[in-house]
Amino acid sequence: MQIVERVIVRALIINMAAAGFQVACFHDGEDYVFPNFDGSEPGTFRHFSDGESAPEEITRPMTVDEAFEAINSVDEGTLHFTYQHSKKWGSRGVLLILGNGEDVIGDSHSSKHFNEVLDALYEKITAHSLG
Repeated sequence: MQIVERVIVRALIINMAAAGFQVACFHDGEDYVFPNFDGSEPGTFRHFSDGESAPEEITRPMTVDEAFEAINSVDEGTLHFTYQHSKKWGSRGVLLILGNGEDVIGDSHSSKHFNEVLDALYEKITAHSLG
């Protein structure tokens, strides 16, 4: 992951968390990757392939370090978010494409509020790179 991508993805996770959105899981193109379910050490994951039913609820959100570990395992994937400590997830996601530099955020799908937070982040990134 390029340095600029690390900065943007970290800003994405931190800004979304400040607005009440926590990372629920990561889809790496083949598997849904969730933080551990069994109380083991942070940084351990549970994988669900596309053929398996991923849980509809999370036991806890991913930490920033766990999200980075999952993201760094592939070239492209989607971070899925939950809102206001809800255990339900699935309707909020951000596609990340590593290798695209400042354009690491490829697409998103979600509610109006989620997209407003994401748009505000884009504005900060643009202002910083132009200023």
